[in-house]
Amino acid sequence: NNPFDGRNSTGNPVPATQGAGSGTWKAEVSAYLIAPNAGGDPRIQLSQQLLAFIFNVRHRLGGSGVTMQLPDGTWATGGSIIASAITAWNHGGAEANAWSTILDTCNNLEGTTQGTGVPYICVTPE
Repeated sequence: NNPFDGRNSTGNPVPATQGAGSGTWKAEVSAYLIAPNAGGDPRIQLSQQLLAFIFNVRHRLGGSGVTMQLPDGTWATGGSIIASAITAWNHGGAEANAWSTILDTCNNLEGTTQGTGVPYICVTPE
């Protein structure tokens, strides 16, 4: 509910992380992405996975036009995956859990040559 302003819920600066100084939005995003979420609202885990996915799509894969193969074998653009995950976040429950799992798989892009991760087609070929 709060913007990434470098402060935690009590207003104190978020501690520094590797590559991000204390009290910066980068430190807060980093802390949010690795915060424990077991047993809580499934939308929290989905929001963490979605934020990581958005960063991956925008900063590693060239934008929301990237096309990737979902675990069920279908192909979808990054933009349509983001839209579906946001809809699932609004619904919560089992739908949020399902999209959290899908995004977790999509976020594991490393190692596609070893048969793990998700096949994808970049917007701009390397």
